[in-house]
Amino acid sequence: MKTGPGVSIVICCHNSATRLPQTLQYAAAQQVPAGVSWEVILVDNASTDGTADAALRCWPATCPIPLRVVHESRPGLSFAREAALRAAKYEIISFVDDDNWICQDWVSLVSEIMGTYPRVGACGGRNDFHVAGEPPPWFHEFKRWYAVGEQAPKAGDITWSKGFLWGAGLSVRKAAWLGLIEKGFQSLLTGRKGAALSSGEDTELCYALRLCGWTLWYDPRLQLIHDLPPQRLTWDYVRRLRRSLGEASVGLDAYNQGAQIPTGVLKKLSRLNWQFRAAAAFGEVLRAMRGWRALFGRVAEGDAAAITLDYRLGQLQAVLRMRGLYTQSMRELRHAQWRTTSRA
Repeated sequence: MKTGPGVSIVICCHNSATRLPQTLQYAAAQQVPAGVSWEVILVDNASTDGTADAALRCWPATCPIPLRVVHESRPGLSFAREAALRAAKYEIISFVDDDNWICQDWVSLVSEIMGTYPRVGACGGRNDFHVAGEPPPWFHEFKRWYAVGEQAPKAGDITWSKGFLWGAGLSVRKAAWLGLIEKGFQSLLTGRKGAALSSGEDTELCYALRLCGWTLWYDPRLQLIHDLPPQRLTWDYVRRLRRSLGEASVGLDAYNQGAQIPTGVLKKLSRLNWQFRAAAAFGEVLRAMRGWRALFGRVAEGDAAAITLDYRLGQLQAVLRMRGLYTQSMRELRHAQWRTTSRA
């Protein structure tokens, strides 16, 4: 195997004391070939349950490397990841959630991929799942919203096909990320805070990397297990999750629609003016409502139409909340100095 760059496994945590033991056991069990440097960093993000102490207690004494703990008092995933970026010693930063159990060759595979393909800015793999008992009947239809399953039909470049990678198990080249920041990149999204379901920051980073000329890579050999607790397997949770994804998608419009200057007056208005975007979102809500028999009544679990409507309602709410900021973000991204390509 070709020896690649060093890897910093980063676990960002908020009140994760009860979830960490198994996650850390899998991280500590890495089979790393000679010549590949690695470390494990736990970012304690404003926890109040003794997360850091619990992590240090359960870190195996037999592991060849110590567990490093970094404290970040500002709540929010974006702040936790900024702390990780400052603390990481190595070229590849591999983000593992507090409920992700990574395969034993994770570090060696990430190092191999990034060493073999120097233009890959981020890579990700296949995510399986673990639940206590049987998942709900509707789970397999909607599992992708939990970052579970294949991210592409086969291994390779997904920069302009899928266009993004899931945050669970996302590995980023530090030089690519720092390059964005040094050129003035600022996230339009905030990432999750505590138990909130806001999201989309991972997708935004992927979109920014590809607009800066970096490649996104998928490799199913990179396998992790996403441990899903019962409270995340309820119909109410998946509906709230889908609505939050709808909200986040509006923040990503600047990358999906504003990355190229549209032609034609109507297209310019619809893409760059928040009132037209709100009108379009309202139309999508009306279309999603059409044929939904239980709009004002009880909705059966697994109703895909309800999930679609939740997503569209999330979009409409986000546009109305952003208003003028929506148009501003479009303009700022079109003229951003950190961009090196106009493809979208």
